[in-house]
Amino acid sequence: MARRRAKFFDVLKEQQESEKLVCIYHGDDGHDKFDVGFVESLTPTTLTLLSVSPRGEFDGRVVMHLDDLNRIEMDDRYSRKIELLHQYRGSVFKTEDHVNPSARADDLHSQLSRAVEEQQVACVEDIKGNAVTGFIAEVGDDFVMIEALTQLGEPDGKSVINLEEVARVQIGARDQQIRGFLYRYNYELRKLLEF
Repeated sequence: MARRRAKFFDVLKEQQESEKLVCIYHGDDGHDKFDVGFVESLTPTTLTLLSVSPRGEFDGRVVMHLDDLNRIEMDDRYSRKIELLHQYRGSVFKTEDHVNPSARADDLHSQLSRAVEEQQVACVEDIKGNAVTGFIAEVGDDFVMIEALTQLGEPDGKSVINLEEVARVQIGARDQQIRGFLYRYNYELRKLLEF
């Protein structure tokens, strides 16, 4: 126990000094729970973590005993994603000062066409509950083409869906904004910097 606690302390101290995000797994009921954040303070027996939400936003503080930790992960894909979202949290999300529920008559086709024009990420769900999230690439009279993105904003192929089979479309939600930001950061911005 003492060796594990000492190793956890050393790893957490290093992450604190480098101001890097960590994933902390804990729990003794057989089900690992985890918190993600930055080490705010550290004693030989306790850890205070500044929690960061999956959206990269501050999510309070968590204080825990080092003896209750099961695992520490750092610099994995998930941690890097959350850290990046946290770093750019002011520019990831589209902020609306207020919602304007003005009377409009936009149908599904119009909304999808606007998503193409504004290069927005959307989630399109068919009547069977299958969903594809990504950039709306093209909208025809009877189809929609989506350039799919993973949760990490990586390109994941294309899907063409019959518009008559579409049950629900969500455009510009937080999850979709995150995917769009990660794509633009990891692909479009890097291409610009390479020239």
